[in-house]
Amino acid sequence: MKFTVLAKALAAIPLFSTSLASPLVQGAEVAEVEKRACELKVQWTDNWFEVLTRYQVKLITTPRIDNLLAIYCDAFANTRTDDWDNLQCYWNGGHFYLDASFSWGSAGHDNYLRTHEEAAQKTRERSGCNVVLNI
Repeated sequence: MKFTVLAKALAAIPLFSTSLASPLVQGAEVAEVEKRACELKVQWTDNWFEVLTRYQVKLITTPRIDNLLAIYCDAFANTRTDDWDNLQCYWNGGHFYLDASFSWGSAGHDNYLRTHEEAAQKTRERSGCNVVLNI
C-alpha cells in the first residue's frame, strides 16, 4: 500500500505528542507522577521580614518529577491553616522555590511548620513519594 505524506504525518502525531515534556501546572494530576521510588526534599533556604515573616524553601525531587512540585504547592495552598499569605511557587536559577508569609514570632513559626507538615502528608498520600522536611 502506498501512503501519502499527509497520512504518514498524521500517523506520527500521537508518537510525537507523547514524547513532549508536559509543563508544570497548578493542580497536577496524580496519574502524571509515575509510581516509583521518588522523593521530594523540602529544604529551608531563607527567611526575611516584610510586613510579615517570609519563609523560603527549595523543593528538590529525586528523580526529577516536575509535577510533584505542583502537587506539593497545591497541597500547601489547600492546607487547613489560614495563617499564611502571598504563596509563591516559582523557578529561579534552575531551582524551584516556595515562599509564603506568616505572622511574626513563635505562633507564626509554629504555623509555618504545621503547614509544611500537612502539605507533606497530603503530597505523600497523593503521589506515593517520600517527602523529607528539612525546615
